[in-house]
Amino acid sequence: MLKFNLLQTLRATILFCSILGYGCEHIWAQELIDQATTILEQSKEFRYSKPDTAMILAQKATEFARQNKNSAVEAACLRNIGILYKNQEDFTKAIEAYRQSLDIYRQLGDSSGVADCSNNMGSVYKYIGNYESALEAYYRCLRIRENSKDSLKLASIYNNLGNFFSFQHKIAQALKYYQQCLEIQKRTGEERGLCRTYMNLGICHLDQDSLKTAFNFFKKSLRIANKLDDHVRIAQLHTNVGLYYENRRHYDSALYYYQRSIGYYHRIGDSYGQALAWHNTSNMLTKKERYLEALDYAQLGLDLSQEINYRNNTRKIYYLLTNIYMQLEIPKRAIANFENYTALSDSLYNEESTQKLSEMQAKYATQEKEQKIQLLQKDQE
Repeated sequence: MLKFNLLQTLRATILFCSILGYGCEHIWAQELIDQATTILEQSKEFRYSKPDTAMILAQKATEFARQNKNSAVEAACLRNIGILYKNQEDFTKAIEAYRQSLDIYRQLGDSSGVADCSNNMGSVYKYIGNYESALEAYYRCLRIRENSKDSLKLASIYNNLGNFFSFQHKIAQALKYYQQCLEIQKRTGEERGLCRTYMNLGICHLDQDSLKTAFNFFKKSLRIANKLDDHVRIAQLHTNVGLYYENRRHYDSALYYYQRSIGYYHRIGDSYGQALAWHNTSNMLTKKERYLEALDYAQLGLDLSQEINYRNNTRKIYYLLTNIYMQLEIPKRAIANFENYTALSDSLYNEESTQKLSEMQAKYATQEKEQKIQLLQKDQE
C-alpha cells in the first residue's frame, strides 16, 4: 500500500514538474519579451539626451527579442537602431538597420510597420541627397497610409512629403502637402500636429522671403506650443524665430531667441539641438563682432558635437572658428580649423557618394533579378 502511494506520488510529482517546467519556459519567454519591450522604451527615452546609452539599450533589446524569436519586437528594435544611427549621421548603418526591420515587417505582413520604416528611410535618403530613393520610400508609405483609417499617420506622411519638397526648395509642392496635412489636423483637432504644421509653413515662407507671413505662422505655432507646454516645439520655434530675425538682419533679436533656445534644448535633454543652438549663438555674436564671446560658444558647440558625433554641426563650427580666429588675428588656429573643416567635408561627401553608389548597385541587382525571373517564367510558359 505504501509502495503504491509512493509510486502515485512520484508520478504526480513528475507530472507536476513537467507542467511547471512548461509554465516556467512560457513565463521566461514572456519575461524576455517584456524585458525587450521595456529596454526598447528606455532606449527611445535616451535617443537625444544620451545617444550612446540609447544604442547600448537598443542592441540589448534586439538581442532579447532574437533569443525569444519575437520578430515583431525585433523589427521595432531594429527600426529604433536605424533612428539612432540616423541621429549620429551614420547613414549607411541607419539604412542597413531600416532594411532589416523592413524585411521583417514584410515577412510578418505588417503594412503599418512597412509604412513606418519606409517613412524613416525616406528621411535618411533625403539627407544624403538620394532624392529618387527618398521619394520612392515616402510614396510607398503614402500608399499604405491612404488605404488605412489612421488619419493622423496620413497627416504625418503628408507633413514629411512637405518637408522633403521644402528641403529641395520646391515650395509650391511643399505647401500642397502641408495644406493636406493641415486640413486633417484641423478636422481632428490635433493641436500638436497643428503646432508642427504651422511651424513648417513658416519655414516655407521664410525660404521664399515672405517674412511677414512666416512670422505669423511662427506666432500661431508658438501660441499652441505654449498652451501645450511643449518645450520641444518651443525650442525649435525659438530657433526658427531667431532665423527669421537673422534674415531681417535684426541681430540683437536673433541672438535673444538663439540664446533662449539653448535653455529649452538643455531642459528637454536634446543634445543635438543644444549643439546647434550654441553654433547659432556663436554665429550671431561673430556678426556682432563680439569675437571672444563667439569663441566660447563655438567651443562649447564643438565639444558637444564631437561627443555625440554630430558631424555636420562639427563641420559648420570648424568653418565658424576659422572666421573667428581670422578676426582675432590668430592665423595658425584659423588654418588648423579650416583644414579640419575641409577634411570633414570631404569625409562626409565621400560617405554620401559611397551610399548612393551602394543604392544604385542594389537597385540594379534587384532589377536584374526581376528580369531573370520574368525570363524564366516566359520559358516555363
